[in-house]
Amino acid sequence: MPDNTPYDFNTLVLVDAEEQAFGVLCSQQDTLYKGKRYSILMTIEQVEG
Repeated sequence: MPDNTPYDFNTLVLVDAEEQAFGVLCSQQDTLYKGKRYSILMTIEQVEG
């Protein structure tokens, strides 16, 4: 992300080392910028199958 450039967002996708999505977080509309901090608590449950 470039410095001093805000981005509107409401969805965050978590990806693994192979760039495969394993989690999606939906939030209220917010502004994301370099250096902004968030605290997110997420439980990831692995299911065989």
